[in-house]
Amino acid sequence: MLSFPRRKRTNMKVLVTGASGFVGSELLALLKSEKIELAALVHQSPLDYKHQKITTIKTNEIPNSSFTPDLIFHLAAEIPTNNQDLPSRSSLLCQTELSQKLIDKYPSAHFIYASSISVYGEYGPIVTEELQTSKPSLYGLAKIAGEATVKHLAKKHSIVRFPSIVGKKMKPSSFLPIVCKNAQTSGSVQFWGDGKRVQSYLHVKDAARFLLQFIQTPQTMGTFLPTWNCHTDLEVIETLATIISPLKIEQIPGQNGLHREFANSKTEQMLPFRPQSDLKQILMELLSHE
Repeated sequence: MLSFPRRKRTNMKVLVTGASGFVGSELLALLKSEKIELAALVHQSPLDYKHQKITTIKTNEIPNSSFTPDLIFHLAAEIPTNNQDLPSRSSLLCQTELSQKLIDKYPSAHFIYASSISVYGEYGPIVTEELQTSKPSLYGLAKIAGEATVKHLAKKHSIVRFPSIVGKKMKPSSFLPIVCKNAQTSGSVQFWGDGKRVQSYLHVKDAARFLLQFIQTPQTMGTFLPTWNCHTDLEVIETLATIISPLKIEQIPGQNGLHREFANSKTEQMLPFRPQSDLKQILMELLSHE
């Protein structure tokens, strides 16, 4: 990974794909306060950005667009309900063909690709930025294809392998929303196996703040792993029990989840970042949303 000293942001042009999505909308809100020219890539009609000065570019207008970004945040993605679901054709094209179109059109731009820890698959006990993939899910394979496209074509690129991004608009079928809903509605929660499956959680606002680091250090490149809030399922439930009491906890016999640690020392060295939301704050926000 390459890192350079921070410099003042002047006259930078930034393009965001997936600008109306979970992370994209949060990033857009942060970028609007920066001294940059901002554009959002949209599929069809321009989105409502509350009359802010944001250029909108339709996907089919890329070849003729006069907007020339210095930096591209490629956040557009179709998130499957289940990681084992077969990626749709449009999902694969978003990761590969759209990436290629953007890189071909803007070869000098720093291309930042939002990937996922799903690329690691059945990864070993310690996950690092350089760990090789092992039996990834179908969603993970789609992200691997996207990463390969970016690494092969983009002269300047960064890969961000996000963990579970959480917040009020996250998938309701995920572990955190399920246990929060059950705790609030029935006063009971369940966990499977030994409860030692480890997940890394990053609040959506912290995910956007992490991406903002590339504006502040625009020449920083490499593969990044923003994994700080790492907790077992049992730790999640124990933290939930400090918020909702009494809470009935039931263990369900079953296959144990992956026991692993996330070691992101290279990311910490390259980008001086720490998330603002811890596990308890995340749970309280999800509970307030139920």
